[in-house]
Amino acid sequence: MHNVRQWAVVAICLIGAVVVTIWPLFSHGYFPMHDDTQVQRAFLMHQAIQAGMFPVRWVNELGFGYGYPIFNFYAPFAYYIGAGIMSLGWNALDATKLMMGLAMGCAGITMFLLGRELFGKWGGVVAGVAYALASYHGVNLYVRGAVAELWAYCWIPLALWSLYRLSRSQTMRMTVVTAISLSLVMISHNLSVLLMIPMLSIWWLWIFLTLSQKRRFLLYSSGAVLLAALLSSWYILPVFGEMRYTNVFSQIGGGADFREHFVCLSQLWYSPWGYGGSVPNSCIDGMSFQIGRVALVLSLLGALSLVLRKAAPMRSYGGIIILLIGVSVYLTTDASRWFWELQYGIGFIQYPWRFLLFVHLWLSLLAGLLVWVISQYLTRSWMKSLLCIFLTGGLIVNSYRFFEPQFIYPVDSATLTDSSFIRHEVSSRSSEYLPASFFIDGEEGIEPVRGGWIQTEDAKILDSRDLVWKKQAEVEGADGAIAYIYVAPYPAWNVTIVPPAPVIQESNGYRVELSKGKYTVKMEYVPTLIQSVSHMATLTGVMLAAGAILYEQRKRYARHAS
Repeated sequence: MHNVRQWAVVAICLIGAVVVTIWPLFSHGYFPMHDDTQVQRAFLMHQAIQAGMFPVRWVNELGFGYGYPIFNFYAPFAYYIGAGIMSLGWNALDATKLMMGLAMGCAGITMFLLGRELFGKWGGVVAGVAYALASYHGVNLYVRGAVAELWAYCWIPLALWSLYRLSRSQTMRMTVVTAISLSLVMISHNLSVLLMIPMLSIWWLWIFLTLSQKRRFLLYSSGAVLLAALLSSWYILPVFGEMRYTNVFSQIGGGADFREHFVCLSQLWYSPWGYGGSVPNSCIDGMSFQIGRVALVLSLLGALSLVLRKAAPMRSYGGIIILLIGVSVYLTTDASRWFWELQYGIGFIQYPWRFLLFVHLWLSLLAGLLVWVISQYLTRSWMKSLLCIFLTGGLIVNSYRFFEPQFIYPVDSATLTDSSFIRHEVSSRSSEYLPASFFIDGEEGIEPVRGGWIQTEDAKILDSRDLVWKKQAEVEGADGAIAYIYVAPYPAWNVTIVPPAPVIQESNGYRVELSKGKYTVKMEYVPTLIQSVSHMATLTGVMLAAGAILYEQRKRYARHAS
């Protein structure tokens, strides 16, 4: 019963913090955000899965009706969650809100696991609450609409936890768990992997230096990284191998040049809350980069508490966390420009303030350390419970204002997923996954497709079907007739005309020259060589992971039997 009460306090604190962050999601309607395409992405992911495509790489409607391979490049994990929720009968709007809410809850839980591993149950609770209530989470959820990043921020504490556990339990099972956690970060938000590399490297080096069996840990951790690469290769390999077929490189530079978006140190203490964007070369931005004063004070006290307790392990933990806080803050500022200039591909990160995630993460752990130190002076468990409840309440009072949308407007799911709305309004917000040579109609931009995927001139469409990855139409042509296929060109598309007729690939689709007679026009999305190799690599990773666990389990049974 005593243990049950303690876990009840843990649940109350964590659930209470998460509910505060997601409470606006329970409102009817929706709210504006920078990347206001989340509902449509979840909806189109679900549509593609229903059509039989897996993994989903192509979607219809986006790209002004021409479609494009968004999930070949934009990390898809969050939208698989949204599509899965839709398959249970939820509409796209509610499924998207739940997808967001689950990410917030997941972040609190995984940070609790990491904090508990280092600082015990009560330290883990406060660390989880502080991380869930991090102001940068509010920026991502209600200002930027960065749902993919939210899910990555859920898995990063799990990756740190599993790597730490691997150092204590050097087994095949923990190697696989570490690999899975790393691969979840990769498929949730690929840019977060770039952010994570310097942090994870320092974390790994600290663990490595504290171990006696260094060679064994090196072997298992290297295996985990390689296995993670295999498990996520179905997504990672096409990102690098097929990026040249799209306009993704347009996202580097311009108004999103990292050189213009460093954070001023004063902004970490206080910057006004807002729903605008990041202002180039300014210490006054449209959105806030403040960490939160209560979180900062708790973390500072956590650092100072090391003086009170001279336990060597805790001093080691505190030392590495303080170092990582310093590195994270440094990488958000202009002083780290040299580092950003050195890194290949780092321009895709665009904004150095994205390292605020790690500032919050390490500060949350320092808050957990503070609780561990104080709890050493508390003799009764109810005192420790009361301490956690008090700190949770303080963090909620300080942070609830970070989790409010600009406003909520009345709208239903059908309106947000209407085909015309997606083609005209939503597509104008993101077109980087169209071919780089796509036809631009002067200052008016790309003209959205009006009608079906195939349209004709001097010919008649007898029947037409569109299953996202497989399209077919029966066309009756005349001499000199032309069929226009309004699908963005991509190497995976295989266009077949029966009986044969000339197919000309143009910048914004395909043109088929017909003669008199009936034709069957077929389009099928056939995995490219890179995609096929990536599928085989992932399958290999799954088989290796399963084989490693089974092999270790078999050895354990054999040991017990003898």
